[in-house]
Amino acid sequence: MANFPTRVQQTIDRGYEFNFGDYISKGINLVVKNAGLFIAFTFVFLLITMVLSFIPVIGQLASSIVVGPCLGAGFLIAARRTDEGRALEFGDFFKGFDHLAQLATMAVITVLIMIVVAIPFIAIAGFSYFTAFSSGGIPEFPPIWTLVLLIPVIYLSIAWSMGTYLVVFHDMKAWPALEASRQIVTKQWGYFFLLLLVTAILAVLGFIVLLVGILFTYAIMPCAQYAAFRDIVGVADEAAIDLDITSHLVD
Repeated sequence: MANFPTRVQQTIDRGYEFNFGDYISKGINLVVKNAGLFIAFTFVFLLITMVLSFIPVIGQLASSIVVGPCLGAGFLIAARRTDEGRALEFGDFFKGFDHLAQLATMAVITVLIMIVVAIPFIAIAGFSYFTAFSSGGIPEFPPIWTLVLLIPVIYLSIAWSMGTYLVVFHDMKAWPALEASRQIVTKQWGYFFLLLLVTAILAVLGFIVLLVGILFTYAIMPCAQYAAFRDIVGVADEAAIDLDITSHLVD
């Protein structure tokens, strides 16, 4: 058995309740409390990742493996400070880089495994496109049934969604964090999928209704997920601020 932190292992062993509505509302409230800073950082985050995406290979690798994960962790750190009523400064959003080694390692592991898991779909899609080009025809999307081959990719993308939180808030190493995340999330996988889906829809609506709106609604995604993580697992030094993290656990 993996040697997970006590609170993480308790969550895996005992299970938990998933308070979906509470996480959405708390995520929104966390952003509202420091709306200016969250909006400013979201702008910086999206700008940096967009610029890097235009740099072939090096920029794209830097974005997906180093910059993206660390800046993404900044949302979680800011959400925690806001949640605990502590003063939030713009520099706090960049403290995800304190966990650079493990976050980058996690990103590499995730990408490599996802590629391996997606090989059956990639092979069929590649063959379909190659055949079309060879015959001078127009490439068509692979048969709809091939989407079934992507189920493992979808499952893991949701199951590993707490990995960053475990690295940042429990100082876990990359692989144990991914494995612990998988075991925790799988217990309520459907709810986690729904939470990610709803918050993603909110972000899209923010973009459609008003372009600048995405700077607010995008930040709701990590803040709502932070609210879920804190309720379900808690943070390593939570006892210091006198919070009860066991009330939601299922006996």
